[in-house]
Amino acid sequence: MQAALRAVLAALLLFAVCGFGITRLLLPAHARPYELLWALATGACTAAIALTVLGFAYVPFKLSLAITIAAGLTLAVVVLRRPGAAPPPLRPLAWPLYVAALLLAVALAPYFSVGFPTVTGTGSDAFHAVGAAEFLQHNHPTAVDADAPLDEMPPKWGSKQPVYYTLGAVATLSGLEPYETLAPAAAVMFALASLGMFLLARSLLGADRRGALLAMAITGLNAMALETVLHPYFNQTWGYFAFLFSLPLAWWAVRDRDRGAGVLLALFMLVGGLAYPLALPIPGLALIVFFALDLRERRQRGDPTGLPSAAGLWRGGRGLVWMLPLAAALAIPVAAGLDKAWDATRLLLDPNESLRGWAGDLLAFIPAHEFFGLATGTLWWLVVAVMAGLAVWLLTQLPAPVRWGIAAVLVAFLGAALVFRQRDYGWYFEFKTLAFAAPLLIACAVVALSRAGRVGVVLLIALLVSAELSARPQVRETGWQLRHAQLELREWSRDLPADASIRFDLWRGNHLWSSYMLARQPLCSQAPLLGTDYPHVEVSRKADYILLDARGRSFYGGDPPDAIGAPLRTNEDFWLYRMKPDVPGPENCSRRLVYDAHAR
Repeated sequence: MQAALRAVLAALLLFAVCGFGITRLLLPAHARPYELLWALATGACTAAIALTVLGFAYVPFKLSLAITIAAGLTLAVVVLRRPGAAPPPLRPLAWPLYVAALLLAVALAPYFSVGFPTVTGTGSDAFHAVGAAEFLQHNHPTAVDADAPLDEMPPKWGSKQPVYYTLGAVATLSGLEPYETLAPAAAVMFALASLGMFLLARSLLGADRRGALLAMAITGLNAMALETVLHPYFNQTWGYFAFLFSLPLAWWAVRDRDRGAGVLLALFMLVGGLAYPLALPIPGLALIVFFALDLRERRQRGDPTGLPSAAGLWRGGRGLVWMLPLAAALAIPVAAGLDKAWDATRLLLDPNESLRGWAGDLLAFIPAHEFFGLATGTLWWLVVAVMAGLAVWLLTQLPAPVRWGIAAVLVAFLGAALVFRQRDYGWYFEFKTLAFAAPLLIACAVVALSRAGRVGVVLLIALLVSAELSARPQVRETGWQLRHAQLELREWSRDLPADASIRFDLWRGNHLWSSYMLARQPLCSQAPLLGTDYPHVEVSRKADYILLDARGRSFYGGDPPDAIGAPLRTNEDFWLYRMKPDVPGPENCSRRLVYDAHAR
């Protein structure tokens, strides 16, 4: 509880400091009642980009963090001292913040239940997330550091530095290690995403406060939305968060030709695109439809298009003073994000290409009803059809550009999920697609029901109960992947000479976190973790020590034959032995971890 509180408060303070000034300068006036909610979300994006730019500029991490916080505080003071500046309103925030706090607690329930700060869930991406954050705390993003638990940024994560710089910042400010911070930081981003759903429903879908709160709560209890935060798909959580805030900004930038909204939109889409390139087409499609239809309407009325001149975008060239350095600093992550998006696009456009390489850590299609907050699969398609009908009715009440923009997103991405369902190994793309599109459909249905009188109230209660029932097993069954016994390996390492090598006689599932905790030592294995996107230790039989787990002990029927004497250290999961000095062969153990060629 203490670790969660420290991490949550550190994240919220960082985001508030970094976001308040920019939000006060750029947020359209009609969005002021929820200014502080926008400030938290904008601060997350601002901190992510600022730390990334400074990191690529070779500024040490702690100095980058200090500069980012100081700049945020300075800007906040400046905007508050401007003539006519008023404090942000607080009264409209009470209910959305209360619901966000409840959803935050739900997302942290598995973390609380473990009893000590650890990594929850089962996805091995958590190893990369924690390792990337710790690596960026001490190294340049393009560096290689054999002494770090993760030697380099994961080769396939070349665009994701912003989200892991932010994780490292929250860990530093809270005084926790990145592995202790990951679950609370993910829960904060999930809560912010839920606030984004509230703002989307309120400002784009025309919901009253009750309808927006229910849309926030019901989509926040969606089993698959919780899946991304509990296991944790940290970069996908960031992508989901950025997508929800991008949609209303896209409409304001188009409808009002508001420069501030356009800058904020660019910020959110940049962060979302770098964190999760596959999600960028969702707000991108909505933006294109908004703009095209709004432009047509303006021309039909004979109104000015309101489009700025090319030179005006950078104020006659003066803007190039900051645009060019910014582009240079972000060139590597942007290029990596575009490359990944292009690879996925090319793969999807060719139906003869196999999706096996993109199957991820899923092994089968997830039951479809779980994406729509339904507790059972019985007649799930009928309920979804009703949701679709309600969404159609709601969209007819909205301005034409908004109607068709949201409709385009729903049709394109729900339809894409159906296509993926028919393709071999399509479960990864179906999961990612529905995890974004299904909550938007649910939100439209909820807002429609909030206008339907008593019948709507009954159906909304049913949807809320169904969502809670679907979320309950997701929360209760989520365990943890970094155990006390693995944490204790770091203590064992401190008692060994720095050049003492260790051979892993471990189950494959124990390799990653064991290598993390024993990063001080040269490591190897006779059967390393091959054929994955994760790094593995070098291949070697000979070493100074042997680390054995229960499966290895079962395989050998006791002590390993290459060991001499009794185990030097034991705990509930591991045994450490000294190796016989006469074991044949060269020793190839190394502090460097190896990525297979396909992982690059």
